[in-house]
Amino acid sequence: MALTAKRIEELRPAEKPYKVSDGEGMYILVTPEGGRLWQLTYRAAELNEKGNRKQKVVSFGAYPGVSIKVAREKRAEIKKQLAQGIDPMSKAKAEAVAAKTGADRLFSICAEEWLDVQKRSGEAEKTISGKAHRIKLLNFAFGDKPLNKIKRDEVKAFLRGFEARKEIELMGRLRSIGESIFSTATDEEGTANPFRSFPAKTFVKKTVTHRPALVEAEDVAPLFKAMADNHEDDGHMTEVVTLALRFLALTACRPGEVAGARWSEIDLDKALWIIPAERTKMRKKHIVPLSRQALAILRRMLTISGDRQHVFSIKANTFNKRLNVLGIKTKTEHTAHGFRSSFSSIMNSDRDENHKKRWDGEDIELCLAHLDSSSVRAIYNREGPLANIQGRAKLMQAWADKIDTFIKSGEPVPLRRTA
Repeated sequence: MALTAKRIEELRPAEKPYKVSDGEGMYILVTPEGGRLWQLTYRAAELNEKGNRKQKVVSFGAYPGVSIKVAREKRAEIKKQLAQGIDPMSKAKAEAVAAKTGADRLFSICAEEWLDVQKRSGEAEKTISGKAHRIKLLNFAFGDKPLNKIKRDEVKAFLRGFEARKEIELMGRLRSIGESIFSTATDEEGTANPFRSFPAKTFVKKTVTHRPALVEAEDVAPLFKAMADNHEDDGHMTEVVTLALRFLALTACRPGEVAGARWSEIDLDKALWIIPAERTKMRKKHIVPLSRQALAILRRMLTISGDRQHVFSIKANTFNKRLNVLGIKTKTEHTAHGFRSSFSSIMNSDRDENHKKRWDGEDIELCLAHLDSSSVRAIYNREGPLANIQGRAKLMQAWADKIDTFIKSGEPVPLRRTA
């Protein structure tokens, strides 16, 4: 039976809440305190844990503030939405979120938007997957809170949990992502970011373990001599691995970049290797000037793999296996990644007759695709991947010539700067 104003006025509170129907799922809920609330139950499209459609309850407000006529109009509107496949509660929630801006928005919504931007930036799938996992951890603690309700003490307590489990690196990444999500979501001046860096002594610092590398000329010389043989008698693939290892040392690139090098990235005429952004750690295009020695390796590889997509077609861990075969202990002496440190250390310490540095430190950093310092980043942002390319080409040729000197003499001999 449909409710009337008279009948509603006669409803009296009881010890427990009770319902009085108006039909079609709508009713008045009478509370022990005497409140008379309009509510409507409906079945949502989503399923519960038992596989049944979830039952939801939507409230319209209290009588007499919301009259019988208005309540029935709201019921009709909801029935219309349900017929169109629209969940009224989800719609209302989405509209409420959309109406909010800046620091009033939920952390989980802002985190989702932040991750979408990361996906569009071209980052590797593995990198995006890692960020998504860390966002899930952040959402457990802060997902249902507006940004401006997240307190710095809460963030500290959250991070302490990871510190206690000795997950120091994860703790730092979580803080960093939280800071980025917050700063991206709101540009309001004066809004304090609760994820900003904490004072140095707040948390235990992660112990950084550097990859082993030979960085002194007298130590590197025997390594390059050991790499000089083609080892063709051991089989065709062995020659490919040997050439790839030399190419790795000559270019000072990362092992994964060399292992995955494609012929489409190589310009033999211009003596350039153009590594696309999606294949680099920094997600920036990296252009590598190729020395005469590096070009010679590529021309030899043309006869082996020139009709294929990849230059070397090997896995990154193959380099360390080859170094082990050569008698190099990759756990304690030198790794494939260590050639980058060898290049940086030796060329940074290269001096002329007047003990002046031969090579610009920023050129060395650009050759390593390091954009960490503000000055190098500024050069790259201003000039792009071809920044200081002529100086870098001379530097890489001098590095290749120095390697040849090591191989031929076994003694570190200062080289004249290449013209």
